[in-house]
Amino acid sequence: MASPRSSTLFHFTKSLLNLQNILEKGFIPYYSLEDASWLGAKLKYFACSMVCFCDIPISRIQDHVGFYGSYGMGMSKDWALKNGINPVAYYSNVSPLSKNFLTAFRATFDIKEGDPDKKIRYTFYDLLSYAKPIAGTMIVSDNPVNKEFYLENEWRYVKIPETRKLITRKIYDDP
Repeated sequence: MASPRSSTLFHFTKSLLNLQNILEKGFIPYYSLEDASWLGAKLKYFACSMVCFCDIPISRIQDHVGFYGSYGMGMSKDWALKNGINPVAYYSNVSPLSKNFLTAFRATFDIKEGDPDKKIRYTFYDLLSYAKPIAGTMIVSDNPVNKEFYLENEWRYVKIPETRKLITRKIYDDP
């Protein structure tokens, strides 16, 4: 039976120029809009600065390449771990764990600016940057696309800005 994972992490992009830029300058995190509806909160999307990778076996890569781009490169998992890249945690929107995540999410908003416990909010934002629903909606060219995220076996390098704030869709969409 084929392994559901690869021994290599892949990063795909839609243009040869993007791939050349990665080879010349390295991976540069960009804001990506993420589905937050699984939390059951008013916030439906948030964005964080990241570079995404997958460990999909070659036998399953065709759909992924068709969606994310046919230019890509692979790196070893050892390289990924040495560079702070981590697998995403996938959540069911009806599990007790996701309900606890929502409770923690709501509690972070009760912490006032200047409060010594503000660090808890930032820690939660860091955790949320590595969380994803099993399935959800992506915005592609301003259109919602349903996606089974769990099948992507996603890993991320997340660049947390010094302000340590989540970016809402309204801010993300504002040029």
